[in-house]
Amino acid sequence: RNMTLYETLSIKLNNQSIKRVKSFNFLGIIINEQLNWSDHIAHLSQKIITVVGLLHRLKNHLPIKILKTIYCSLILSRLHYGNILWGRAPGNLIQLQKKALRAIVGASYNSHTQPILKKLKLLSLNDLHNTKMLCYYKNHIDKKLPKYISSMFAQINLQSEPTPPRTKLFENTIRFELHKYLLTAPEYLINLLHKVSLSYLKYKIKKYIIERYSTLCTIMGCQVCHMSYIQRT
Repeated sequence: RNMTLYETLSIKLNNQSIKRVKSFNFLGIIINEQLNWSDHIAHLSQKIITVVGLLHRLKNHLPIKILKTIYCSLILSRLHYGNILWGRAPGNLIQLQKKALRAIVGASYNSHTQPILKKLKLLSLNDLHNTKMLCYYKNHIDKKLPKYISSMFAQINLQSEPTPPRTKLFENTIRFELHKYLLTAPEYLINLLHKVSLSYLKYKIKKYIIERYSTLCTIMGCQVCHMSYIQRT
């Protein structure tokens, strides 16, 4: 959408002109005039990259338990906040998370991160987002969402595909994304939605995902594993 069409638009409230801005911070979420999450992700990246540098400086001086606590306090908390909104396309936050995880355990810059996630009992950013969506739908099932939000998901049918989106903007909404994800989510987790409490659901989802993280590389001819083997020998 060409936003230059609105450059001369003037809005007043109580005869006071409202200043036009490219983006603004709404309760910790950066919303821009394009209604995408690029500014918010850039904002998070700047916050997180500083902590990643800190972890690298401390990795030879502090035990893994303390480094993990720093990660959970200063990185994971930010990855959690508002994730249901922007988590579909996290951009370079995936790479920043991997760098942080490698720093915690003192792994090389290109080490596989699934074994690290399994060891630290943490979720990848993509799996964190999927967990958020399942818990969000659980709140819908339990009628704990505001009615005007819950009504958006009233038409979800787990037996059929959602109606194809007519616009890219709608395709990127939680309303469409949630329906698509529920159709591909593990049946075990879908069945739990109607059987357990929200707190126990979170525990079971995390346990289910972490148990399936691999400690072995499945990539044929993986150069990372090849170089690690050479260094060990």
